[in-house]
Amino acid sequence: MPHVKIPSQTKEASRQSVDRVKQIMNAGLSREVLKQVTAELASLAAKKDLFSRSDFPPPDGPTNILYEVVSDPDGQYTLYVSSANKGKETPPHNHATWAVIAGIAGDELNKIYRRQDDASDNETVDLVLDREHIVRAGNPIALMPDDIHSIHVHSEEPTLHLHLYGRRLSDLKDRLQFDLATRKAKWFPPNPNIR
Repeated sequence: MPHVKIPSQTKEASRQSVDRVKQIMNAGLSREVLKQVTAELASLAAKKDLFSRSDFPPPDGPTNILYEVVSDPDGQYTLYVSSANKGKETPPHNHATWAVIAGIAGDELNKIYRRQDDASDNETVDLVLDREHIVRAGNPIALMPDDIHSIHVHSEEPTLHLHLYGRRLSDLKDRLQFDLATRKAKWFPPNPNIR
């Protein structure tokens, strides 16, 4: 996939939004603070003219591409546009940082799990499905660092969503993926399709 040039107006609006998020986050990380961050990101996602499929095309096959739009020099506050096709799925995983996802187009089913063991041993993990949430335009989701979710794209329309993380994905060396069959957890490597 060739390098994609992100329009300057998209970068500028995104940078302004991320700057507002930084101000919100000065209050410290909590679910209540993330609600405010979620509202800010949903407001940016509603500006659909900034995020066209021609600027952020979907990949070939049942996978996704993450386009890095803005990121602080130290890797904090990194915003991506994610474009995914039907069939894209992930195992249950955490992020080891906070995350907010806001839809522009398309539906992404999120399954949110609750870890019932004490998290002291990744060789014996007890996860239960807590709830499901469909991320789409107007229906964002916020995740704390230890929240566990999996994603499933079943819609015919490719997704186009904003993903904002407290740290750049390529810097996350401590996020975990969970195997429901073996009940084990291991390191979850960064998405290889980051542009």
